[in-house]
Amino acid sequence: MTRYLKPSLGYYHIKNLTPRIIENFSQSLLDKNLTNHTMEIIISVMKKSLRMARFPYKLLNTNLAEYTSYPKRKLTVAELARKNMMI
Repeated sequence: MTRYLKPSLGYYHIKNLTPRIIENFSQSLLDKNLTNHTMEIIISVMKKSLRMARFPYKLLNTNLAEYTSYPKRKLTVAELARKNMMI
């Protein structure tokens, strides 16, 4: 996770993070050509970190991850065909 989270968000102080910064980060994952599953894992780690920053550590007043939308990459034709073959 440090491969994706730290280079993009690591230089922000946690109190300077905004929902827009988090949303820009999540949208940037689409440019990295990651699978939806990989993006879900990265985003879930980030959400858990922000949730813990709010409680129990009380570093934030609100969980910023609640106010952001998250991307989902559209499947290619080959991926759709492979998925249909599995069903």
